[in-house]
Amino acid sequence: MLIVLLDADIIIDLHKFGIWEKILEKNKILIPSIILRREVIYFIDNTGTKHNIFLIDNAGTTFTEVSVTAEELINFRQKFDR
Repeated sequence: MLIVLLDADIIIDLHKFGIWEKILEKNKILIPSIILRREVIYFIDNTGTKHNIFLIDNAGTTFTEVSVTAEELINFRQKFDR
């Protein structure tokens, strides 16, 4: 199944619950660059311990990082009425 993860909280919770790897095994995952590079940083477990999440090293191998250029975004926006 193809899954686009548009919210950092989902990725963080998947790590917190220990099921991130299972999701990767069974699905093709797309993560926007802004979420991957700026939002998914760590999670705090039930004991209050902070755990860093290192996703950037796996981009392109276990999941796909997606991004658009400013020009692509402008072209997309122009297809809709205000």
